Amino acid sequence: MVAHKQRVASDGTSEEAAGQILRATETAIDLVLEKAVRLAGEIVGVGFDCMASTVLGVDVKALL
Repeated sequence: MVAHKQRVASDGTSEEAAGQILRATETAIDLVLEKAVRLAGEIVGVGFDCMASTVLGVDVKALL
């Protein structure tokens, strides 16, 4: 498990520092490679997915 912190506001927003995300990702990859010692030489790529979305409400005034 890789620990991380998010800043959460009362309006429901949640933020995490980009550097923290990078370090957590690197740590997770390192931990997996440590467990896959025999297969490490066969790994040719790593993927990352973030299930996040941003929603912006726009009214008629904003379009004018």
